[in-house]
Amino acid sequence: MHFGVSYYPELVPETEWGRDLDMMRDNGLTVVRCAEFAWSALELREDEHTFEWLDRFIAECRRRDMRVILSTPTAAPPQWMFAAYPAITVQTRDGHHMPAGERRVACVNNPMYRHFCAQIAARMAARYGRESTVIGWQIDNELIGPERREFFECHCPTCTFLFREWLKLRYDNLDAVNRAWFLHFWSGAYGCWGEVSTPRCHRAPKGLVIDFFRFYNDSQVEFLKLQYHAMRPLVSQTQFISHNSTGIFDRAINHRDFARVLDETGWDAYEGAAAAGHPMKHPFTGAGHDMFRSALMKPFWIFETNTDADINAATLAEMCARGTRGIIFWHWRRHRGNEEQTAPAFIGHDGRPNTARLRVVRETIAALRQTPELPASLSPRAAAIFFSADNVRSAHRDATRPIPHLDAFVRAYFPAWRRGVGMDVLNPGDAPHGYKLVVLPGLQLLNAGDAALLAEYVRQGGVMVALAPTAHHDAHDVCHAPPGKPLAEVLGFALEDDEPSRPPCAVVMDGVEYAVKNPCEVITNHTAEVLGNFTNGRPAVLRHTFGRGCAYYIACRCEALIDRVMTLAFATANLDFVDHPHPDVTVIPHLTDNGKTWLVNHGNEPRELLAHTVPPHNFVLTEKRGITSATQSEAPTTMSPPYPAQRRGQ
Repeated sequence: MHFGVSYYPELVPETEWGRDLDMMRDNGLTVVRCAEFAWSALELREDEHTFEWLDRFIAECRRRDMRVILSTPTAAPPQWMFAAYPAITVQTRDGHHMPAGERRVACVNNPMYRHFCAQIAARMAARYGRESTVIGWQIDNELIGPERREFFECHCPTCTFLFREWLKLRYDNLDAVNRAWFLHFWSGAYGCWGEVSTPRCHRAPKGLVIDFFRFYNDSQVEFLKLQYHAMRPLVSQTQFISHNSTGIFDRAINHRDFARVLDETGWDAYEGAAAAGHPMKHPFTGAGHDMFRSALMKPFWIFETNTDADINAATLAEMCARGTRGIIFWHWRRHRGNEEQTAPAFIGHDGRPNTARLRVVRETIAALRQTPELPASLSPRAAAIFFSADNVRSAHRDATRPIPHLDAFVRAYFPAWRRGVGMDVLNPGDAPHGYKLVVLPGLQLLNAGDAALLAEYVRQGGVMVALAPTAHHDAHDVCHAPPGKPLAEVLGFALEDDEPSRPPCAVVMDGVEYAVKNPCEVITNHTAEVLGNFTNGRPAVLRHTFGRGCAYYIACRCEALIDRVMTLAFATANLDFVDHPHPDVTVIPHLTDNGKTWLVNHGNEPRELLAHTVPPHNFVLTEKRGITSATQSEAPTTMSPPYPAQRRGQ
């Protein structure tokens, strides 16, 4: 288990490097991540490289037995590149080029920018790829497209051309594009490839928006591959190559695609950042950890996390419990000037330490180092939840907030997060076979092929929970006829109308009335068992046997109702769980299945659980006790709603 900190030696007087490194070691930090924005310090003028200062810094780390993660500095190109090659900048929807001066303003598809990125990556790899102090590499920084813009993509001529070529590889001809995107509406059909553009207007065809986001997702992946393949022949096999993802759920990018072209995966796990403003920040962050662990079924990295007042043992323990192999704090020393000048850090501009923050980190690191070490590879969890980037992309077309799919995703994940049912994160198209339970949280866009995999999973004995709306539209946001058709046989009912009704506002199930959020689906039941009805008598919660398995369906949104149905599904799938009433405590079975269980308390009060008192913002790692067998009882503890409504490169 590695613990370290981000550091910017190019911004700190060289005479203070040794003192900073010694202080890091004294506080349990043994890894330094650096160089992510150091391009101008390494190449102030084109083809004039100054690596000597970095050589000296790495030597200081070597003398102290500190390990180094080097970053390629390609997120912030130097000024000479913008001046000599102005076409590298991102072009916005209105046709303007973003000005130089901030990070992430260069187009990842621009050939000149790509040339220089591959070049600096290869030169760094050649110089440090056999350096024993360097344990790994981070390619670029937080690939999500340009920052501080409503739309995080590029519309330059290069992207327009490559988007057309991307489409040609995926469609037989232009008529197929017209049909898939339903383009005869408003006379939007194309007659030749030269007419195809990027989605520049707010009311661009939905299929165009979704496919363009898929293309842009693939562009980021290709950019990672470009640097990976430039570096890998020059880098020791003992050094990993990875990337620090961010915006992992709400930016229309599928970061599991990144994992497939890297040695290891990781992300910048700031508390609440994964939640994109959603109130359930702790479960959302837990789902982020689960996504990166299950992407490669191996431990992952936290390349950045909080150093501010919110730092606590509970946050760090959950990272470890869900499978991180290393935690890097951002950052060590506050910058004296320019951007991020007031961002929190462990020591101030003048080198004076924040003793309270360092004490929390030092003590937590000491405790976490006593926990069982994780193996190099991990087994799948017993259950899985689906995350669909396409459903997020569809919401971006209309700037819908909150994104319905993400709201359903975290509310369906929460019962497992709270009760100790381990979950992997899958994408539509992944075969779910081998899992006891799978969850479909509002997959309104679901094509027939992906639905067929889910149908076969249930037929062979799997248990599925689906939340409305499910399978209303295909992968281009065109309605199935009728909506819900791809899974109608599995679910045992039909949607009477794909236009949801507003009333009623409550569901009655087992004599309990649950207040629900509109809209509510209008369902005609065929062969399913109705477990709960809306107050107007219409079916609201159904269970249907299909083959050797069964499927649950919830036709509305309600935290308490989802919790109730998920607990029934845990029992049906014969999953063990911990029945407790605390909405701010997560129970996490140890990943090695060695009989231990993590109890992590994110709340402000101590919690009693499994014969232990878990202090606030802290954790206990205990032997498994008090586990509720799925065969014992289907009835969950009554609780109020917990939160307010609202592989190497290929």
